[in-house]
Amino acid sequence: MKCATFLICIAASTLAFWIVSYAESESGMAGWTALRDGSGAVMTTEHESFYYQRKSVRMLPGGIIQVWVRRQIDSSSVAAERLSKENVDILASLSTIESSTSIPESVIDSIAGACRGDYRKKWAAYSYDLDLLQADCAKRRTRAVRLVNCDDKGRVIYSTDDMPDASWTDPIPDTIGEAQMEGLCRIAKQIRTQE
Repeated sequence: MKCATFLICIAASTLAFWIVSYAESESGMAGWTALRDGSGAVMTTEHESFYYQRKSVRMLPGGIIQVWVRRQIDSSSVAAERLSKENVDILASLSTIESSTSIPESVIDSIAGACRGDYRKKWAAYSYDLDLLQADCAKRRTRAVRLVNCDDKGRVIYSTDDMPDASWTDPIPDTIGEAQMEGLCRIAKQIRTQE
């Protein structure tokens, strides 16, 4: 009897592990871990959740931590729809800039082209951001050195080039930015303790 119960427990555990692993791989979340703030609470808001990729964590000279952070938008939320529309609306506004401004016409044409057709469709499927963040825990500041916006299929909608000279910023108190910095510093502290 004990042997049968034990085998049932093993089978149930294996099945549960397989289901969770399959769900993570199907959602594109395999390899991502919930980001926790300085107090250890999982970082979420009403319409978004934050994760970090463990294998991307790097300790740089000067005690700076660098890690890819994923901001997952709740696809069923009004916020995802609003963000998609805001991005398209901003580009549409920029595309109406007249050539009398000091912005080169080639840039205006590029922006105007981005507001037509496929670009709007891509932003309509906007699902998450991937940000390569650095945190200087000693000075309580952060910076983003690469930004990528992705759709619900994992395709890149927009991406910046690497920005090694990006400015450091002091996060605003009681915001997601401060919680992210504290979360990254929490990871850095765990790494230092393991060394």
